[in-house]
Amino acid sequence: MTAPFTVVAGVLIAAGIAKLRSPAPVVELLRALRLPAGPRTGRAIGGGEVVLGAAAVVTGTAALAVAVAAVYAAFAAVLGVVVARRLPVATCGCLGGGDSPPSWVHVAFDAAAAAVAVASAITGGGGLSGVTGLSLPVAGVLVLLAGVGAVLARLVLVDLAGVEAAMHPGRRQS
Repeated sequence: MTAPFTVVAGVLIAAGIAKLRSPAPVVELLRALRLPAGPRTGRAIGGGEVVLGAAAVVTGTAALAVAVAAVYAAFAAVLGVVVARRLPVATCGCLGGGDSPPSWVHVAFDAAAAAVAVASAITGGGGLSGVTGLSLPVAGVLVLLAGVGAVLARLVLVDLAGVEAAMHPGRRQS
C-alpha cells in the first residue's frame, strides 16, 4: 500500500499548501455550511493538512494512516452535504481555487482515499519508510507511481468534475 497511500497523503499536502496560499475558497465552503470561518481558519486547516500529510508520507505509521482516513472521511461527508443540499459554492476549496464545484466525483475520490488509508493502516504499509528496504530501481518506480497517482488525482478532482459541470451548465453536479 506504499504507493497508493503516498498518493493520498501527498494530495493532502498539496491541498494544504493551496489553502495556506489562498484560504478564501475553503472559507466560502465553510460559511455556506453556516460554520464560522475566516482566513485564519482556512490557513489552520491547510497547515494541519500539510503537517499530517508530510508525517504520513515520511513515516506511514498505522496511527497516521487512521488520521488520514478520518480526514478524508470528513471531507467526503462535508462535500456530500454541500452537493446533496445544492449549496451555492463555486469551488470545493481543496486546491485553494481554480477547482471545480463540489461534486459526487469528489465525494467518491475522498471516500476512496479514506479506504486507501484504512487499508494502509490495516496492512501496516505506507509512506516512504516502506521503500527503504527496497532496491533503488524498485523504490524509484514506487515514487514515480506515487507522482503519477497525484497527477491522476488532480485530473479526477478538477478536470473530470469540470467536464461534468461543462456538460450540464444549468445544474449543480449531483
